[in-house]
Amino acid sequence: MIRKQDILDRAAEWQLRVDVVEKDYVLAWLLAAVASHPETSRNWVFKGGTCLKKCHFETYRFSEDL
Repeated sequence: MIRKQDILDRAAEWQLRVDVVEKDYVLAWLLAAVASHPETSRNWVFKGGTCLKKCHFETYRFSEDL
């Protein structure tokens, strides 16, 4: 679990709203769960901006439509 202060620190560092940082954190855990499950890791495919951001760019784009 991430501490509230860590979220506030990231939001300040990345110049983002706190809720955007929280969504990105939850998305990372969701993707980790999908990747670790035998069925979903073999059968699910992600595409689009959010996938590109999470796989290739640390702080380039933050999705607000999750």
